Amino acid sequence: MLTSCALLKRPLIVAGAAVLLLINQGNAQQASQNNKYAGYATRVIEQYILPKSAAFQNDINKLAAAAKAHCTAPDAKSTAAYNGAFRNAVRGLAHVDILRFGPLTQNSLAQRLAFLPDKRGATQRQLNKVLAKQDPSVTSADSLAHKSVALQGLVALEKLSYDTKGALRLGTSDAAGAFSCQFAIAITQRLQQSADELLRGWQDLQGYRAVLEAPSAANSEIKTHHEATEKIYNALVTALIFDKDQIVLAVLGKSAKKAAPHKAPFARSGNAIAYLQASLEGTEQALTAGEFTASLSGTEIWVKDSLAFEFANAQRTLSKIPQPLRDSGRSAEVRKQLTYLDIVIGSLRSTLAEDLAGYLGLAGGFNSLDGD
Repeated sequence: MLTSCALLKRPLIVAGAAVLLLINQGNAQQASQNNKYAGYATRVIEQYILPKSAAFQNDINKLAAAAKAHCTAPDAKSTAAYNGAFRNAVRGLAHVDILRFGPLTQNSLAQRLAFLPDKRGATQRQLNKVLAKQDPSVTSADSLAHKSVALQGLVALEKLSYDTKGALRLGTSDAAGAFSCQFAIAITQRLQQSADELLRGWQDLQGYRAVLEAPSAANSEIKTHHEATEKIYNALVTALIFDKDQIVLAVLGKSAKKAAPHKAPFARSGNAIAYLQASLEGTEQALTAGEFTASLSGTEIWVKDSLAFEFANAQRTLSKIPQPLRDSGRSAEVRKQLTYLDIVIGSLRSTLAEDLAGYLGLAGGFNSLDGD
């Protein structure tokens, strides 16, 4: 026969068991929800970041070889080789700098590779001072590493290598030409160091890759697979915002009179369109590598089709723009194409940040440029 005390305890025990069951069910649901995001980071790293970082390293190695060859024996063949190597390096940069997190944000690596955006013209001002003094500290990669990051990357190399009309000016036989070649070769060697650093950073299984692939509550930045996925996803959204606001709109200006095609990244060397094409191409390829649209079904499928259509639309529009953009960018027809491109990239951004992010359960509206 149960005592009155036992009768009183039974409801408490039952209630306690029910609470524990609810807690366990909640933990199980949370774990299941988190695990569905587990594969995104690994796919993006293995199928996009690592191969693109390795390709960029190769591009920079070829650029360094082309710079040395042209400065040693400049001729039409070496000029063509250098121009081609520089263009490939610009495209390679666009493929890797769309994902600004991890190794790229450590030790100012992104700025060392290319000081972008450079709204105040810091690179040109510092170059002018160095060239006026013929500062010997910029003629070796090791000493250049202690100078401003604006002097260490592809933006500085472009301004040093090309005149304002896009002609290659490296390799002249005077003293100034010799110094410029020493400086240019040092920049390419410093770029080799930086490209190697980027690739090693992503290859390190105990480095930032582990932060994304094996998130932990003990980590101050990424605690869950969901947060890791959002980190990558928001970087892709930010890449589109950069392309739209800081390239296309900057070139258009507020009016035809205020158009500034020369302000587009790598406009001087005639590679502005190539950089923008590669940036959009990289964003689409990273989305594909991560399989961000693979889980869509039913009425959600339109997002996958819309993204494919708009990315193709953007590339088609860019292919119609006469190059170099610095010369064609003020014409009424090109401004019309750029205005349309602005709309297309804006549509891509909205589809990613709002529609696809909503279907995936991600917060896709964060713009990391706001924190710059």
